[in-house]
Amino acid sequence: MNIGVSTACFYPELTETAVFWLGNAGVKNIEIFFNTHSEFDLSYIKELKTIIDEFGMNVISAHPFLSGYEHYLLFSNYDRRIRETVDYYEYTFERCAELGIKIFSFHGDKIKPMYILSALFAFAACGLGLFASYLFNLPTGASVIVISSIIFFISMLAAKK
Repeated sequence: MNIGVSTACFYPELTETAVFWLGNAGVKNIEIFFNTHSEFDLSYIKELKTIIDEFGMNVISAHPFLSGYEHYLLFSNYDRRIRETVDYYEYTFERCAELGIKIFSFHGDKIKPMYILSALFAFAACGLGLFASYLFNLPTGASVIVISSIIFFISMLAAKK
C-alpha cells in the first residue's frame, strides 16, 4: 500500500512551502491542493516541478480551490458560467498534466433532498424487511430485498416525468 499526504494539511501555508516540507520529510506520494488561480500559472507549475523532482516525489492527485463551488459553477441553468468553468478546468487539467497528475478531485453537485430521501427509504426497507422476516418467519436478506424492490417500483411510478 502506498500512502501520501495532501498539501492541504498545511493550510494556510503556501503550497510550494508545503510541497518542500513534504519532500524534506521523505514523503514520496502527495496531493497538491491548489489554493489560487495563480498556482496554475505555467511559471508556478515549473517551480513546483523543480521541488517535486528534487525530492523524487509523485503527485498522485490535484484538488482545486474551486471544489467548494462546483455545484454552483457546473450544475446550474446558466450556460455561460458552465462553459467558462469547463474551459477553466480544461486549463487546469493541462497544468496538472505538466506535473504528471492523473487524478483530479472533483466534488460534484451539492447534496439534494433526494439523497436524504434515499437514505430514509433504505432505512425503512431494512426495518420493514426485518419486521416481515420476524412476522412471517422469512429469510431476512430476501425480505429486505423484496421491500426495497417494492419501494423502488412505487417511487418509479410516482416519479415526475
